[in-house]
Amino acid sequence: MVETIENSVIEATLLSLRKLNEFFGSRTPKNPDETLRACHFGNYPGLGWFLTKDEYKELHIRVGHISLEEVRHGKKKWPINDYVLKAIVKSKDFLAFLCRCPEIDPNTRDMIINKADQLNSYEKQLKAEREN
Repeated sequence: MVETIENSVIEATLLSLRKLNEFFGSRTPKNPDETLRACHFGNYPGLGWFLTKDEYKELHIRVGHISLEEVRHGKKKWPINDYVLKAIVKSKDFLAFLCRCPEIDPNTRDMIINKADQLNSYEKQLKAEREN
C-alpha cells in the first residue's frame, strides 16, 4: 500500500511539473487560447520551458501516457528535486514580473509576495536536503 501511495505522489508531482513547464512555453498553433500560459500575462519576458526538451519528452512519454518505456527500460528514478528547483526559479521570476505590473492591486500583490516567500523557503529546504 505504501509503495502505491509513493508512486501516486511521484506521478502527480511529475504531471504537475509537466503542466507548469507547459505554462511557461510560448503560444503555438497547437495550444488554443483556452490553455492558460504565461504569454497571456502582458509581455512576460521569461517565456520558455524550465525543463530541457529531453526531460520534457521523457515526462511526456513515461508519465503523460501509457507507454512501454518502463517495460523496456525499467522503472526510472526521477530527479524530482532538480525539476522542482528549476520550477521554483522560473515561478519566482514570473511572480516578480507580476508584482511589477501596474494592473495588480495591492491585495493581490501582497498575496503574490507571500507565495514568492513560500517558494523561497521551499527552495532553501530542497537545497539543504540536497547537501545532506
